[in-house]
Amino acid sequence: MKRFVLGEFARPEAIVEAAGKLQQSGVKGLDTYSPYPLHGIDEVLGMKKSPMPLIALIGGLTGAC
Repeated sequence: MKRFVLGEFARPEAIVEAAGKLQQSGVKGLDTYSPYPLHGIDEVLGMKKSPMPLIALIGGLTGAC
């Protein structure tokens, strides 16, 4: 049985703080949704750095050549 928790926050910092506390308490499978980037959330959720900037750079340089 899957369980879900939904929260709404007024400040972006509160989301990062809440996710950090949940992560420390041992909750697994956390995810966040936001209409704009949340600075620091990648580290809190343990996400790896995206390879997309490098792919865009290679594609741009290839197109320019």
